Amino acid sequence: MRVDCRGVAHVVARSARNARPSDVRGLVLARSARNVLHGRVMGLVRARSVHNVGCPPPWSVVGVGFVHRPPTRGRSLHQTDAMTAVAVVLAAALGAAYGGWLRRALARGGYRLVDETGPLPALRWLAPVAALAAAGAVWHLGDVHRWGLSAAYAVLIAVSLPLAAIDLDVHRLPDRLTLPAIPAVAVLLALEWDGGRMLRALVCAVLAGGVFLLLALAVPGGLGLGDVKLAALLGLPLGWWGYPVLIQGLAGGFVIGGIVSLVLVLARRATRHTHVALGPSLLVGALGALLTAT
Repeated sequence: MRVDCRGVAHVVARSARNARPSDVRGLVLARSARNVLHGRVMGLVRARSVHNVGCPPPWSVVGVGFVHRPPTRGRSLHQTDAMTAVAVVLAAALGAAYGGWLRRALARGGYRLVDETGPLPALRWLAPVAALAAAGAVWHLGDVHRWGLSAAYAVLIAVSLPLAAIDLDVHRLPDRLTLPAIPAVAVLLALEWDGGRMLRALVCAVLAGGVFLLLALAVPGGLGLGDVKLAALLGLPLGWWGYPVLIQGLAGGFVIGGIVSLVLVLARRATRHTHVALGPSLLVGALGALLTAT
């Protein structure tokens, strides 16, 4: 039997609304409206929704109006929250382990060229930052259930940490990290099988790389080619979410870089002519935009 839930709800609500409270029939009709809607119609809705017949979600009466009450499917809300919390904790633990391993790997200085000398940085921030980034990504993507996007986030975080550490040390973004990450992130995003978003991500990657290339050519000594390739890499996930997220992420990187430069100048640890690495600021701005994108 097919039940037009919306039609029944509309007729009962209109009848209850038109009935006068002083009229005994109005009181009876209002009471029967509640009984019908909560009893027979709700039972039929639940029974039919189990078989996926396209019946609208259940409705409940509040006064003379209707409030949508979505049904819970599978796990309850408390179970979902508990599973998300466990996943966040596990992601934080994995991120901290990866950050610790990365710190030991970079402590050897194998990324440095012959002319890049000086004391090696301690890099104590790698483990906590990796834990926060991994936990934030799982928390943000907990209700998305997009495995390709989640894997793209994982690759981006895994590459961003060594890029930031190396750029802070020697002001260089190695191609062996940036170039393989671009097709890897693109392939993972393509696994979402969303042609519109994927096309926009590719367009944003080209736009971001092109704009940064123009800036590098217009202001020699400002941006490097490493920054251009990093912008193309970040343009993929940022563009997947939309053009506003792309602008927010890249512009946020410039703002963060400006604030860092200002703080260093005020603290007399740098001058106006000191070159400050832009890569870490771009990465922080992009990750912040990605973890808050909707």
